[in-house]
Amino acid sequence: MTRRPDKLSEDDRVLWNLVARTAKP
Repeated sequence: MTRRPDKLSEDDRVLWNLVARTAKP
């Protein structure tokens, strides 16, 4: 990912949070 968390919008942040939770090993 080339995008930075500070540049991501709130929606993207929430999405990333969900992905990180589901992508947990």
